Amino acid sequence: MLNGPGLGESSADGARRACAELCRELGLQLDFRQSDDAAQMCRWMADDSAGADGVIINPASRAHAGIAGSLDYRAAVLSLALSHRPVVEVHLDNIFAPGVDDAPPPFAARGDMGLVCGLGRQGYLLAIRAVASRLGIDGSPVRLRKHSPAPQTVYVINGPNLNLLGTREPELYGTTSLQTIEARCREKAAGTGLELRFFQSNHEGAIVDCIQEAIDVAQGVVINAAAYTHTSVAIHDALRAFAGFKLELHVSNPHLREPFRHISYVAPAVDAVVAGLGVLAYELVVELMAGVLDGGAAPGAA
Repeated sequence: MLNGPGLGESSADGARRACAELCRELGLQLDFRQSDDAAQMCRWMADDSAGADGVIINPASRAHAGIAGSLDYRAAVLSLALSHRPVVEVHLDNIFAPGVDDAPPPFAARGDMGLVCGLGRQGYLLAIRAVASRLGIDGSPVRLRKHSPAPQTVYVINGPNLNLLGTREPELYGTTSLQTIEARCREKAAGTGLELRFFQSNHEGAIVDCIQEAIDVAQGVVINAAAYTHTSVAIHDALRAFAGFKLELHVSNPHLREPFRHISYVAPAVDAVVAGLGVLAYELVVELMAGVLDGGAAPGAA
């Protein structure tokens, strides 16, 4: 786990302790590094990480203005993305939030790489779970935070063509159906105080109606808007009207695909983004939401 400049000693120590505890539970060996020397982090990525089974990286500085904008960093990221190992880029903040420079996304242009941003330190834990799963290590269920006994309602909203999961482009999206994903998420939610409401539609207006319905009854929204991610101002506006915790989810990483998928109208309207972790992301996010909604605490406060 490699961290670049600007993370801060306190944040680094807290993240190291939380990650080490989870890695011990999963039977993983953690090598946690942080440096304020951007060149050193790039060397770690290019050279020292070669023997690792999985890599998690956090540029730490504001992605569009710091290390992630450098050619050395982009070259190192591309090499990792093409290495056929689980690789996840983590950012504590939502790098797509309004006010962040409109530079190109700080990811490899191709390859295989996940993204987690906007979840604070919890993003590290989610990334570790994803890497462990890719390595065939499931372990016992790990609660990312304690859960409140008070019922909390979370809408899991899915956009066009996600009803074809399992059969549509299985080399990209896998062979797991949306119905199976829903069943697994409900199993994860059992005993956490979460009430899940799954929804899928191929129609933009129906998705907007669902978000508006959630305004009055839900504390959280997880949305995979699929193709509408890149086109729908209406979904953006509806999400802006929802005051609870919002998370954008994608099975694949759109930033590693065609250029028209690099634009998201959803990301600036939500608190966090998880992409490229496969269908497992749904289950991990359900676990996460149970903790995030516990007392309304923000992920970064964990």
